[in-house]
Amino acid sequence: MILSGTRPAVIHSVQAVSLHGSVFYDVMFAHDEQPERLIKARLGSEVMYANPQAGDLVTISYLMNMPTQVSKRD
Repeated sequence: MILSGTRPAVIHSVQAVSLHGSVFYDVMFAHDEQPERLIKARLGSEVMYANPQAGDLVTISYLMNMPTQVSKRD
């Protein structure tokens, strides 16, 4: 369990979803240290970087074991 902090990950799939006019992303990703364990999260567009794609290297921020921010790694 991650109370707070960040972990590196790779996006496996991402799909934009519109709900009542708001854009969300269904993101499937795996942390670098557990590439076989896929995690699915639905995140608002305000916590995602522009134009997320499968294969992107990212950093996932967590609070109380919930993803709160996805940032693209350089």
